[in-house]
Amino acid sequence: MAVALAGDTAASASPYRVGDCLWDALSTAQQQEVLVAYGKGMGAATSTLAQHDATVQAAAPRCVGAEGAPALLLKGAAASAMIRSVSSRSLQSERGLDASALERTWTASSETARTCTRVFAAKVFGPMADKVLSGQTCAYPKAPLELLNALKLDPKAPGDQSAVRHALIHFNGRAQGELMEAMLAAFLGYGAPKS
Repeated sequence: MAVALAGDTAASASPYRVGDCLWDALSTAQQQEVLVAYGKGMGAATSTLAQHDATVQAAAPRCVGAEGAPALLLKGAAASAMIRSVSSRSLQSERGLDASALERTWTASSETARTCTRVFAAKVFGPMADKVLSGQTCAYPKAPLELLNALKLDPKAPGDQSAVRHALIHFNGRAQGELMEAMLAAFLGYGAPKS
């Protein structure tokens, strides 16, 4: 199992993660349903993905490598893969930026840009964000703009607005995925619940 730990550049270059495995457990029709929902917004896509929680849960032992992984972490990992999939498809369509180009941009970016993106992505965890981040902080809040600059996207250019939005969504999902993977790695380190 490839687990990308937050801040681990070598691991984050890994092409396949737990979230990818969980997302791939959905049938093509289920994935397409989520992709169509993404056209209505991220909330619709996330709600549609949640309708397939049983499929995600069933794939968990194979994808995680152990029984009993917390459902919240599984949902988060699957959602991260879904976000990366749908946003990269949009960027491919709009700008010819495929998933591998986005992954290269992420891994080539500075640690500051990746850390700040993880800090912003952790806001979804509300009061638990500090625990999820395990001490990571963002010293330079504009650092994630480095990712957009590398893709030659200008947040101020009217013609770039859609691509900028999809790129920010993509990298936010990438960062959330790293956080979920780190927590799943901790789960494995502590051991699955004994039956």
